[in-house]
Amino acid sequence: MDDDLLNDVAKILATQHHEQTVANQRTDELNQALNGVQGDLEKQSRTQVDAQSALDALDAESVADNQLDELDQILGDMEQILTAKPTVSKPVTKFKPLDSVTPANDWTSLVQASNEYADRHELDLSNPYYQMMSTREFSELSTELVNKFQISRLQKVDYVFSSVVGVIMGLVDALLVGRIKTGKDATGLQKTVDQGFDKIVIGAGRFSRQSELRSQKAAAIKGAAGKLTPSQLAQWDQRIKDAGSIDKHRAIKTLEKNFKVSYDAANNASIIGDGIAGMSANNHHLRSLAHDPGILGLITGIVDQLTGKATFIDSTGSIVRATTTNMEKDGVIQGPLPVRIVKATENWFGHILSDVAGSSGAKGRGAGVPGPFYAATQSLNVGSISIKGQDMTVAQTSDWLYKQGLDFRAFAAQSIPVLVGETLIRMYWFAKQHFYYGLSVQQSLPTGKNPDVNRLLLTMTSVFGALDFSDATVRSGFFQNMGEFLLRLNYVNALDLGFRSIQVMRNEAKHSQLTEKIDRDIQQEWDRILIP
Repeated sequence: MDDDLLNDVAKILATQHHEQTVANQRTDELNQALNGVQGDLEKQSRTQVDAQSALDALDAESVADNQLDELDQILGDMEQILTAKPTVSKPVTKFKPLDSVTPANDWTSLVQASNEYADRHELDLSNPYYQMMSTREFSELSTELVNKFQISRLQKVDYVFSSVVGVIMGLVDALLVGRIKTGKDATGLQKTVDQGFDKIVIGAGRFSRQSELRSQKAAAIKGAAGKLTPSQLAQWDQRIKDAGSIDKHRAIKTLEKNFKVSYDAANNASIIGDGIAGMSANNHHLRSLAHDPGILGLITGIVDQLTGKATFIDSTGSIVRATTTNMEKDGVIQGPLPVRIVKATENWFGHILSDVAGSSGAKGRGAGVPGPFYAATQSLNVGSISIKGQDMTVAQTSDWLYKQGLDFRAFAAQSIPVLVGETLIRMYWFAKQHFYYGLSVQQSLPTGKNPDVNRLLLTMTSVFGALDFSDATVRSGFFQNMGEFLLRLNYVNALDLGFRSIQVMRNEAKHSQLTEKIDRDIQQEWDRILIP
């Protein structure tokens, strides 16, 4: 159906709806006036009934002369009131004649008459469909359309808030995270995170060493048939107590010993046969896929332990399977497969802990494990990036960044402003939905399935990314020092920006498909109604 024709029909219906509304209001006003007149009549009727009752109850024989005189006086006053000229005690309500659309014999005249009626009554027909609904009906329809078409309910203030959060994140990153540094030069949040990982590793090493000593003590007691002397028992207890205060170096040594794996090779001297091209002591964690602290490393670590091999990526980007001089414990390669997998998983996790804060032989900060999936960049032998006068591929650049301190600990430090922003946005969303719109707790949860939440997160991380990029650009002398530029970028936010962008684009594609489907359904319904 033609849109202009539909609008004309809507205008005519809107004016008729207005006529009906005004007529209903006039009917209500007349009913109120009629109720007032009826009330006055009932009052007069009650007065007459009371007077008649008084007369009927009067006994003429027992009435004194003075009472008759009073009765004559009352009757005289009533006669005077009844014969007097009536006075208006209430203002008279005058009703204006009702207006209506001028009757017409053709469609064009009817449309014109409807427009003239709308002009006389200042009736807005820019969207005549709304004029046919009450406020409540309009609110209910709006809510239904928002839900059905998944229309965004975000307002300008929401985007302003998410942008402010992005600025806060940028300030936290620039002032507290700053440039990635290695060794003892780490400062700010990077230093704090390094110290946190040191505490975790030391705690794990102490626990592992004490557990080991307790097992040895139990074995010694069992071997001696429970006949250890008090002095010997005291010595065991003292050793266990001393294990609770070992330093970082000894804690890492303990974890390396108790969670030995076949794929651990500090350099090519630990490789049986041909070495791994490009591997050295300060990047062997990056070359070994099993040292990835994510799902990639877990799967590779289990396979490597079950097969007694090690998986590396060499400098050409090729995956190399090799045998190392380090052998896993017998418990890994013996027993049923489920037991072997569990033991391999335990060994993998323990070995990651031993390396996350640097190896036992490292001086200072040490090279920890890379970030999740970061090892995969070693296969990207493409591009050309000039760093300190040397052209490097993407793989070589990522290797250089890792050696400069971009390991899992650095990623953890860079994730702090991102987590702060995520928390603020999700708290804001929940508070507004629950306390402002009055939705339930479940409906207010800021889940990743909500398109509006993803839009706010994308806005936040985009603003943060723009500030981070600008800060790195300025501090690197506008790309004069690419190494400085790359060391100042927040890679966690860059990944988050990419993820949010894909998420929002996917949601927009789904929304477009939904609206197109609804449009087709509406058109089919119109065709069914209008086409015989």
